Amino acid sequence: MEKKLAELIDNIKNSDVRSLVYSWEEDISPPEYAHDISDLRLDSRILQRLEEVGIEELYIHQYEAIKKILNGLNVMLLASTGSGKTEAFLIPIISECLNCKNTCNAILIFPTKALSQDQMERINALTRGFGISAVKYDGDTPKNIRREIFGKNPPNILITNPDMLHKNLRNDKLKNLISSVKYIVLDEVHNYSGVFGSSVHYIIKRLKRFLTDFQFICSSATINNPKKFIETLFQEKFEIIKSKKILRGKRIHLMIAPHHSKYSEAVYLTKALSVDLDIKTLVFTESHLSCELLKKIADFRHLKVGLHRAGITKKKRMDVRKDFKNNKFNAIVCTPTLELGIDIGDLRAVINLSIPPTFNRYLQRIGRAGRSEEESIDILLIGNDPISNYFANHPTEYYNSDPDPVYIDIENPVVMKRQLISMIIDEPLDPDELYQLTEREKDVLREIKEEKLATLFDKFYLIPGDRAYRLFNSINIRGSGDSVIIKCKEKIIGKRQKQIAIKELYEDAIYMSGGTDYKVEYFDRKDDQVRVKKLFKRRTYYTKALYNSNILNFQSLESQIIHDLSINYGTGDVKEVVDGYMIKDIHDNKKSIRKILDEPLDYSFRTKMIYFKLPLNSSYSLKDKIKASHTVEHVLIHAGITLTGADQNEIGGVSYPDGSIFIHDGMPGGSGVVNLLFHRFDKVIVRALEILQNCHCVEDGCPNCTFSHFCGSNNDFLSKSIAIRILKDIIDGEFHEKSAKIDFNPLGNPIV
Repeated sequence: MEKKLAELIDNIKNSDVRSLVYSWEEDISPPEYAHDISDLRLDSRILQRLEEVGIEELYIHQYEAIKKILNGLNVMLLASTGSGKTEAFLIPIISECLNCKNTCNAILIFPTKALSQDQMERINALTRGFGISAVKYDGDTPKNIRREIFGKNPPNILITNPDMLHKNLRNDKLKNLISSVKYIVLDEVHNYSGVFGSSVHYIIKRLKRFLTDFQFICSSATINNPKKFIETLFQEKFEIIKSKKILRGKRIHLMIAPHHSKYSEAVYLTKALSVDLDIKTLVFTESHLSCELLKKIADFRHLKVGLHRAGITKKKRMDVRKDFKNNKFNAIVCTPTLELGIDIGDLRAVINLSIPPTFNRYLQRIGRAGRSEEESIDILLIGNDPISNYFANHPTEYYNSDPDPVYIDIENPVVMKRQLISMIIDEPLDPDELYQLTEREKDVLREIKEEKLATLFDKFYLIPGDRAYRLFNSINIRGSGDSVIIKCKEKIIGKRQKQIAIKELYEDAIYMSGGTDYKVEYFDRKDDQVRVKKLFKRRTYYTKALYNSNILNFQSLESQIIHDLSINYGTGDVKEVVDGYMIKDIHDNKKSIRKILDEPLDYSFRTKMIYFKLPLNSSYSLKDKIKASHTVEHVLIHAGITLTGADQNEIGGVSYPDGSIFIHDGMPGGSGVVNLLFHRFDKVIVRALEILQNCHCVEDGCPNCTFSHFCGSNNDFLSKSIAIRILKDIIDGEFHEKSAKIDFNPLGNPIV
């Protein structure tokens, strides 16, 4: 196989339809072993069981983690995929279970149901023969198993997810069960960033109300700011343990720039690897749309691939994983749903359709392949966009990147309000708890009382009102916005958050799901439902929204001066209006038709944002002022993504002809990413200029520098040359004492 793989790489190098931008081979990095297991003075039965499953020595990071856990410390273990994180937290748990058998000793919290199901086999392998019970408690747990969980013989280990805890902490039986728990484990904790992380912060806070003597154990991929992140998430002190990288077989890295469609290139490479070389292959995409488009093109070209993404049914996802393991096909096209350590068999190839949102996620993905001693390959496709173009010019900077920081905003007002209501529903807040709340939480509680979502009982206890239960039942902890249900006839085929739905599910839009095309018939704003019709013939086109945004009611919370510009961080309202769409050919993106909606769709939300005003030259025409603001807005967002590790749909922007620019968080209430951007804004401005100067295109720019896939104006009104002039003048201090007046009231029509 190595010979055939070498031939494929040679063909790529010598091809006329693609360029090999960069390649390198990563050598084997064997694990470092620690002392003999017996040094930990564990129960002899545990030592015997470890030997039976082939563990005679521990890696250094496992040994250090177990030692600190047994000494009663909260521990966060950072280690790469396949480095034994599970054993590091299971060994202390087994020890505790053997000492206290007739009680629930540990809660294992996984970010997804699929991952918890997958980990059951590893947990059972280690606990077998001890009389230790581990039971999964999630939305799929049958009623008879739930009765056993809360019966006379509770499980020693409860395996669950944050969504289940959020919904059921109000249950007295669950509260009684967990009151004896010693260890609370959160696996893959780096996933708890943004709005999801804000929700989990409060779920942990709610959980702690019903615990007595407890410790936290967390495992994570390597991140840049582990101590700050984990102690913000838990509001507890942690010991951080880091492992060295483990790679058992050689890995080949390729960065490829196709001269044609990235989708066509991905299909070609997938066929070459999964069919011609018979290599198990994962192809990662960044969105529902790109995943479905790639699957559609593969189908048109008679390449058999599975499709795995959020939004399709659990059964379909399980069937795809099962068929892949059973060799019914050798490739899966997926969104980040398969980044986590779900077992899908032995992989040797990973293709990324585009540069992943964060370098951490890139490492997670390529870590899925090459767990054995066999050679593996990682292919990164770069396209016509500013982020790809920047790293095409600086490939070693990408591959040598430090891990990204993980951001979280525990003061997201939307999440805070919903979770405080949930806390009151779990159990009324007593005077001591009310006193210990933060000032911001007390402000939100006043809002809750004013809206009669909670009332004081006996002048001391805060109890929920009737409306609180209705709001509680509608909460989605993985987002901060409202959701829309998608129905075909009377069957629910999916859900989307409303701010995403208005850009995907307008009338006549093509909605793709699980390899099937649907056409949107009606968006019912009153009931938040979308009606779609199944199309029995797959379309050779897709639709993309045209929209505009406006910023209202900005309030500055913090400001700084960078290159004589006043950069303000605060809150404001984003109003988005979808008034049309483009019909685009899936084989040729340049072929498109513009359509106008009879009834525009709109959505408003309040979130965190940055505001500043470019000091535009008074000699500029109105058109040049529009181009200047619009281009600088685009390129600052591109630069910010490369410096924060944010996903492209997590940051939005709006510009105005007077030079006003707003860069806002894409989620209601804010995820924390714009705050991170605010504190790195000096570097963002410099990186933005580099992106423009490294591109050798025409005056107005191109997809490699000024265009944005998320532009609501179809990338009209852009000028690379004007943007370069402005950014250079800002960096060189040419605007000293001529900075634009800050009044937070932009003039003119907004451009996005």
